[in-house]
Order: sequence, then structure tokens, then C-alpha cells
Amino acid sequence: MPMRSMRSPERHGPLAGVRVVAIERMLAAPLATQILADLGADVIKVEQPGHGDETRAVGPFIDGVSHYFASVNRGKRSIVLDLKHPEVGEVLGRLVETADVVVENLRPGRLDTLGLGFEWMSALAPRLILCSISGFGSTGSWSQRPAFDLIVQALTGLMSVTGEPESGPTKIGLPISDLAAGLWAVIGINAHLAGPRSEPVHLDLSMFDATLSLETYLTQLVLSTDQVPGQVGSHHHSVTPYGRYRASDGWIVIALQTGVFWRRFCVAIGRESLIYDERFRTTRDRVRNRGDLERLVAEVIAGRTVAEWERFFLDEDIPGARVSSIAEALQSAPVMERGLLESAIVGNSTWDVVGSPIRTRSSSDPPERVPGLGAETYDILAEIGLDPEQISRLGAGGLFAETRNEEQQR
Repeated sequence: MPMRSMRSPERHGPLAGVRVVAIERMLAAPLATQILADLGADVIKVEQPGHGDETRAVGPFIDGVSHYFASVNRGKRSIVLDLKHPEVGEVLGRLVETADVVVENLRPGRLDTLGLGFEWMSALAPRLILCSISGFGSTGSWSQRPAFDLIVQALTGLMSVTGEPESGPTKIGLPISDLAAGLWAVIGINAHLAGPRSEPVHLDLSMFDATLSLETYLTQLVLSTDQVPGQVGSHHHSVTPYGRYRASDGWIVIALQTGVFWRRFCVAIGRESLIYDERFRTTRDRVRNRGDLERLVAEVIAGRTVAEWERFFLDEDIPGARVSSIAEALQSAPVMERGLLESAIVGNSTWDVVGSPIRTRSSSDPPERVPGLGAETYDILAEIGLDPEQISRLGAGGLFAETRNEEQQR
């Protein structure tokens, strides 16, 4: 592992001592590096002078800070560097020399064009892990195709199985392709950090590949049977009753995934005869007669309130629930009882944030900070060995403009 400067900040967690240089923007790579930071890594986020990560400009803003940016950038340090500047290699090279991992999500080939690609990095850090995240990967005829989450959801077939049949193809409510790529990146990076490696590694990870890999049994259905699944709304292609139903005053879901729960439900609602109905005896029968069964279940569900069904599910040990808003979910028992909400310092304020589901931080650890644009630039430059004269010269040449942290501005 590269030698660390004694001025490098102390971190806690299983990745303490690991340094990550993040040449990143938007969502996929920032999510990956935030997870690495949550696990204890020292993440240095490289941003363009002047505007930084584009999500800094995405409102709404609280105390001048983007909620979007704050959601995937806590626990990092920000340095501004103009990657087009002729002397950027002097500074970025020193950062790479101290790094275990570099994560980047520029368009494929962009770093190579700038003379800052994998070959250049690996000559500086022979055991480096470079993880590149893009829409379609660095190889193939689609590699230079512009991609955002919506585009990838459309091209992977995900939208074709999402939404009600009458609504047409629908995007999932979350940018799942970005999130999937970020999560797969963390898996790949940690696997290589844990395993033996005697040479540099370049992980070429695409949002398309990451999303398609999550389609699991649906892709296998097509590959194995040539059946093309369509839209079933909130329901399930292979199981029923499993989905969203309207109660008398709102929405609930039930997930009678197995015959045991189906039979338990029938007995609990006083319709035990349905267990022996030839249309509904087995999982295959119930799927074959989906229309009849879902109409019947919908009629039953409509006869009670959401609160009555919630009590019913708990009393009868049947998998079902109300459909909560995000605001309601944030106030729910698991959030409160398991301590999922944490504090983060954003500017001069302290925000509540949803913490990592992988608990590595102690309640006594200080809150993580969401970095201001370039707030740690001068600290990091000093850390990697640049003296005040060099910093002044590079700053005067426009490499990192005049971005300074608050203490240096006073």
C-alpha cells in the first residue's frame, strides 16, 4: 500500500488507510466513492474549477447547498483541478502515486485524450485499481454513445416490464442504472483490494451491463424459453397474488409468494374454499388464471381500510403492508430503532442524512462533512508535497483558480 502523508486525515472503518482519487460527476461514481468513504477510505474528489460537479447546481438548495450533491458526497474532500491545464499531470500524478484506487466516469477515452489514462496512471502506481464507469463501457460500437439513466433503462428492456399494461413503458422511480453501476463498482473495487495483485487493474464497468445483470430471472426467461415478459404493473410475472391493491381509503400490497401464505390468507379472510378451487390450487394454476384471481382479491381488499389491513397482516403473519410515502418511511420504526439517520456537516449547518446500511461508524465519531467546492484544495496540495511557492505558481497559472477553503479565505 502506498505511503501516506502524516497529514492525511484519520479515518475509521475496514477501508481506513485506503486512498481513493475520484474524478467523478453526477451519480454513479459519486455513489460508489461515498460508499467507500462510509467504509473508511480517504476519498479525494477532483472537480473542475468554477462549477465543480454538475449536481452542485441541482435544486432545491438548503443554505445554498444542493440536496442532490449532499446525498452522494459526504465524507469526501474536494480539490479543484483543470484537467485540460498543461501542468495538471504534475499535481494529479502526485495524487495518483498516493492512491490505491482511482474512480472516474468521464466519457470513455477522455482521460487517454488528456494524457491521463490507465497507462499513465499505472506507470505511477504499479498496484493501482482504476475503475471506469460509463454508459456502455469502453469497448464496442456503443462506447461513445451518450448515456443517462433514462437511456439505459430504455435500452436494457427495464422500462418494457415497468408500469401498468395500459400506461406504456415506464421509468423506475429511482435512477436504478446509475445506482446499479455504483454498487457493482464497489463490489469490484473491494474484491481487488482484498485479493492479491501484482499489477495494475482496470475495471471497465458499464451502466448497461450493471442494469442488465439485475434483470436476473427475466433475462433467463427470455434466454431459456423465448418468452418476452411484458408489463404487469406492481404485480409479479411468475407469482400471484403479489402486488398493489386498493383498500377502501388507500393502497396496500400483499406478497403471497408461496402456497403457505396463499392458504393462510384464504383461511384468515374466511374464504377457505378458494384453497380447493381448481383454478387456484397451485402456483402455476394461480398464474394461469391471474385475471380471475386478481379481480377476486381486489374485491376483498376493497372492503377494509389500510389500517385494518395493516392490523390483519400483523395478526395473521401474512406479508403485506401499506404503501408509504418517503416521508412516512423516514419516520418508520426501522429508521428510528436502528439509527439509520445520521448527521452530516454541510457548510455551516448540520443535516440529517440517511447513513450507510453497512454500520462501521461509532456513535461517538464526529459527523461526516459534505465538501464545499475545492474546500480542501490547498490542504491536499500540501499533503502531496507541494511547497507554497509551487502552489502559488500553479495557482497563478490557472490550474485550480482561486478556490480556497474558509480558513484560508479569512
